[in-house]
Amino acid sequence: MTRPATNTVVVENLDQTLIRMVLYSGYGQSGAPVEAWEEHQLISEAIPAKDPDAAAHAMGAHLTAGLGRIRKAIG
Repeated sequence: MTRPATNTVVVENLDQTLIRMVLYSGYGQSGAPVEAWEEHQLISEAIPAKDPDAAAHAMGAHLTAGLGRIRKAIG
């Protein structure tokens, strides 16, 4: 997913994010890695499509959902 990007900082951050997504299963949240992956897919599709509104919306939704997952994990 991240290889076509030309910005190495973005590529490295996405790679690290993917690794962290796998760790979600350790929080006992069934489906969290899939949800986060799908959210990242929406963001990564909007960027090369040069659709800043879609990218911003997808990122906002991802941050909101991610915060919800973190709150659920820590009780």
